[in-house]
Amino acid sequence: MGIMEVLEDQIIFEFTGRVNILKKGNNQYLGRILLKDGAIISCEYDKVSGLKSFYNLITDEQKLDLHFIVEPEIVNSSDRNLDEKITLLSLKEKLNLYLAEYNKSIKLKPPPDLKLSINPNFIKKGEEISAKEFDILCVISDYNKTGDIYKSANLVDFEITNALISLRKKNALLVLK
Repeated sequence: MGIMEVLEDQIIFEFTGRVNILKKGNNQYLGRILLKDGAIISCEYDKVSGLKSFYNLITDEQKLDLHFIVEPEIVNSSDRNLDEKITLLSLKEKLNLYLAEYNKSIKLKPPPDLKLSINPNFIKKGEEISAKEFDILCVISDYNKTGDIYKSANLVDFEITNALISLRKKNALLVLK
């Protein structure tokens, strides 16, 4: 049973507790999803939290052999790491939008070992950039490999890809060997 089926069952019955995400075979703990009264309030997966972790889970589920353990638990509002409670309908809508954008951008995603640097001439010009592009430039100032940028940025994969493409077109990035 996939994560969407597990969540659908729990949301319908207004479950409160956690859904543990485990790797089949060795039962390695990879993350959890917290539900309160049938609404998703928190998601942590592969050292990432929030909505990005849920999107990463959905894309990884197709590649990895995962299983899910449902455990009743007292959940506090302070455990929340999502901006809003996510209902089944909103979850499906967000997921459909994400998967459509993800599938469009997957072909454009750079290899994970590519090294990037910020072009100092671009900074001198003072050209306008979007908030997402700014976030990516901040991450690039700490990490120069694209694999690290995808792991560290607080954006979902297709937003990172789109921002990198846009920054490259604006000549804001230098590709290092």
